[in-house]
Amino acid sequence: MIGSIVLGYLLGNFQTAYLIGKFFGKIDIRQKGSSNAGASNVTQVMGWKFGVLTALADILKAFLAVEISFLFFGGTVEAFTAGTFAVLGHVFPFYLKFKGGKGLASLVGMMLAFKPEIGLAMMASVLFLTIATDYIAVGSLTVYLGLPVLLFFYGMEKAILLESAALALLGLWLHIGNIKKILRKEEKGLRATIRSRKN
Repeated sequence: MIGSIVLGYLLGNFQTAYLIGKFFGKIDIRQKGSSNAGASNVTQVMGWKFGVLTALADILKAFLAVEISFLFFGGTVEAFTAGTFAVLGHVFPFYLKFKGGKGLASLVGMMLAFKPEIGLAMMASVLFLTIATDYIAVGSLTVYLGLPVLLFFYGMEKAILLESAALALLGLWLHIGNIKKILRKEEKGLRATIRSRKN
């Protein structure tokens, strides 16, 4: 179990948004836009090309955490734990004073490896809800909160259900600010982002 925790956390610490901001934009992405070190903020600040690259890398690191754990440590609980800590590593990177992103892409990546059908459903849900509501935060929070429910119906072990519930609470905490901004009509939506990138 310790091996899965260390593996996941270290892979999660590969902070794609921060590194892309530094190398390609000469900026600290956490000081621009929404201040979030994730793909959505990279898209807003640096454009779609870098945003997609960030999302793919963040998906991949959590995917690899789960697959490597399956390969070397075995067991579904160990693999899920590796994915959980990849998300935690993304959200709380030790070398950035524990200020990272919201972990959506990494959450999707871990589930694509752990239960591909759930990972694909999460991707579809985020896409649909983002288009329908104009806010990626709505889709992101929904998949965080929905994960323990889905895993419960899959009959997962108690340890996995507890970890997924902890992830759901983490997701809720991470998105409180976004929800408040949406209610105050201060959150920048998808359509506004597209318009700003065209101008």
